[in-house]
Amino acid sequence: MKKITLLFIFFIQFSAFSQSNKNLIQQYLDKNGTKLGLTSQDISDWVIESEANSTSTNINNYYIKQRYLGTEIYGAVSNVWVKKNEVINVGDR
Repeated sequence: MKKITLLFIFFIQFSAFSQSNKNLIQQYLDKNGTKLGLTSQDISDWVIESEANSTSTNINNYYIKQRYLGTEIYGAVSNVWVKKNEVINVGDR
């Protein structure tokens, strides 16, 4: 029973952490979308496809995928770097 409880707590914390970073990225996109050449429709529907982090630089790298009406758009993947709860770079693959 203890193992199940510990796993549950771990997943809740991970979920909350991912959600806060999604909100952080969304706020950045809302604020800088036009500067990045994006429309409000471009930044309204996206998901975090994967995440990686670097212990040497303390940068979390998120690969986000654009969607349209919930359907992922092929090749519409961007990467976002987050360090110390701040978006420091948004790139387009």
